Amino acid sequence: MSVWTAPTFNPDGSIEHSSLFTVFFNGILVRSFELKGETDTSGKPLYKKYDSAPIKLQAHGGPRRAVSFPEFWIRELN
Repeated sequence: MSVWTAPTFNPDGSIEHSSLFTVFFNGILVRSFELKGETDTSGKPLYKKYDSAPIKLQAHGGPRRAVSFPEFWIRELN
């Protein structure tokens, strides 16, 4: 299981808290790390203020088999 916590922003658009990505395996914490913002192919990560955004799943194509995402559940935690 993995948990992604969205970043929070100050009213001026600056970052208040970065997003966090946490991974559990069989109920045991495996990894938790801070995401520094959107990443591109070059340059430093950067956050842009938003209220909500879609989740995007990515596959890089090529000769490998197609990527599948079995049992992928999304729910908003308040």
